[in-house]
Amino acid sequence: MSAYGEEMAAASAAGGGNSQRGWGEGSSSRRARTSYNFFMTAIRPVIARENPTLPFGDVGRLVGERWNALTPEERRPYVELAIAEKRRLAGGSSTGSSTARTASS
Repeated sequence: MSAYGEEMAAASAAGGGNSQRGWGEGSSSRRARTSYNFFMTAIRPVIARENPTLPFGDVGRLVGERWNALTPEERRPYVELAIAEKRRLAGGSSTGSSTARTASS
């Protein structure tokens, strides 16, 4: 094994390196998803199935068009999911939520 491989193995064993965690699986520094993110997660596979030859970017454009066409009442479930996630993440830790972004970020 190369020196690089040994270092990566040691870092991985020590809990470092790249993690493959998804949303809500650990880090308290994650931001809450927006209502649009919840909508996109739900509708993107439907649009892609309806339009199998459509390029990725065009699928995203259609997602945005459908989001903009929703009434406030149709958006409500996604807004409630976003509020619930924001509360859940805020309850876990108070660090990271009030940090200001810098121009270099």
